[in-house]
Amino acid sequence: MSTVSYAPELSAQALDQTVSELLARKRRCEWLLCRYLADLADGQRFRELGYYSDVLHYARSRHGLGVKATRERVRIGRALRSLPAVEQAFVRGELSYSRVRELTRVASADDEQLWLEAARTLPMGELERAVAGRAGAE
Repeated sequence: MSTVSYAPELSAQALDQTVSELLARKRRCEWLLCRYLADLADGQRFRELGYYSDVLHYARSRHGLGVKATRERVRIGRALRSLPAVEQAFVRGELSYSRVRELTRVASADDEQLWLEAARTLPMGELERAVAGRAGAE
């Protein structure tokens, strides 16, 4: 990133470049947060850091993360372990967090490519309906 702090005098091109870089960092951070929270949850590794009843307690106490947000990120982090193409699309910025959140509710190793294509081509509302339909069928 070209600036370390806020710089209001940037040109339109520099602003655009900075926004792109920030969004790429945000995606990478979101991906890593999901994977690391899942790692902490598995095997109750969070207990090595103090007395916490569960990973939700740990995340809330140590980092101020809400229960719902933590639960979703742990679920996503676990799901990404078996969905390498979805994970790579997320890391490369081809899929947003919200699309990955939807995909990881229903995609499996067997149908990962089909869901990945749906996430890349469908409008978000249609993707949500497709996921809800599949999740409801299960």
